Amino acid sequence: MSNLSLESNESLAPLRSSETSKKSRITLDIAGAAIFSALSVVLSLLTTEMLPRMAWGIAYFDPVSIIWLTAFLVFGFRCGIFTAIIGSIGLMFFDPTPFVGPVMKFVATIWLMIVPYFIIQLSKRRTLTGQDMKKKKFYIQSALIAWGIRSVVMIALNYLYIAFVFGGVETIPFYDMSWIGLGMITSNIAIIISVFLLNTIQTIADVFLPYWLIFSTKIYDHFQIY
Repeated sequence: MSNLSLESNESLAPLRSSETSKKSRITLDIAGAAIFSALSVVLSLLTTEMLPRMAWGIAYFDPVSIIWLTAFLVFGFRCGIFTAIIGSIGLMFFDPTPFVGPVMKFVATIWLMIVPYFIIQLSKRRTLTGQDMKKKKFYIQSALIAWGIRSVVMIALNYLYIAFVFGGVETIPFYDMSWIGLGMITSNIAIIISVFLLNTIQTIADVFLPYWLIFSTKIYDHFQIY
């Protein structure tokens, strides 16, 4: 009887270890998200008033998402999403556009996490790992897809925002695009060009700065959390 009990306990040991590992990983993800989202809120608090913005409120550049994507590369997909959600909620308390700005920032950023995650899920039938993200070819390819989706989605969302808040682009028939040497052009073209260029610049920063920080400096190699 005692031998049977011992064998039973031994057979359950891997399962218990797996459950403990999952709980520990979730705890680690939550802790990482709390730290990085807090950092993003502090950074936003320090920079929000200084960020130059387009006429309808979109910032030319916002460094907050760099922290969210750094959390993603350090801890993995779940922590990255947690960080972006918590960070977006934190931004709502002092952003110039209390709800719209943080939501748009979240929607613009998550494609850089969702795209690589689902590429691995669909092609490899497994969970995304840091080793996947470390591969430059995969990283750049997934980033290019995410950039394309992000650009289309954000152009559409900016059109909707202007339609609901300002009554449509026809309320501002022309817009000054001298910041890129185009002068006064129609608002429709100005929105497309502005949103596309600003999201392209932001994507370049979001993609390359976290990668350099985490992989080029061997931070991931040292911890290898996922």
